[in-house]
Amino acid sequence: LEPIVYRIQQKRTAILCPIIDAINSYALSYHSGFSNTVGTFTWSLHFSWSHIFSRIYNTRKSSVDPFPLEPLLLRIKEKRSAILCPGIDMISDQNMAYG
Repeated sequence: LEPIVYRIQQKRTAILCPIIDAINSYALSYHSGFSNTVGTFTWSLHFSWSHIFSRIYNTRKSSVDPFPLEPLLLRIKEKRSAILCPGIDMISDQNMAYG
């Protein structure tokens, strides 16, 4: 927990994506997580893994270094009101940018 809190203290608008290990649901085999993928959700809220662009991934000095999000889909607000309000189902600020 301390490394996560430390990153948030460094930059309050940081989005943290921990490396997640997986278990195959059919064979029950273990697969270690990869630092070049992040978990993503589609608009219908289906989870999948997405690869970080190699031009971004290769600029990092270690696998725990931060990287910029491209494309930026939602703006992170400083007040973080959406995170603090448990009744909100989806965040939308109409600040969509693709590119």
